[in-house]
Amino acid sequence: MMDSADDEEFDTVRHFDAEKAQAYDEYIPRVIPGYENLHQLSASIVQTQTGGRGLILVVGAGTGEDSINVCRDNPLLSVVGSPGKEAPNSS
Repeated sequence: MMDSADDEEFDTVRHFDAEKAQAYDEYIPRVIPGYENLHQLSASIVQTQTGGRGLILVVGAGTGEDSINVCRDNPLLSVVGSPGKEAPNSS
């Protein structure tokens, strides 16, 4: 878990700028067979188990696009996300 000192050092722009996020969102479904189906199934399980209410933790949230979609369908649901393993330094 990151503490406040880590938060100050983490450069979100370097890791999550719009161009990289779009590239990630286009790349991942091509390299993981059934990626969309996996997220549809996950969304269904979340809906069934939570009734569309509560708080869920998403580890490896990537750009957050899938979490946003789950919350669109479940407006009383909150998501806490983690990017998972830190991306390698690409500079």
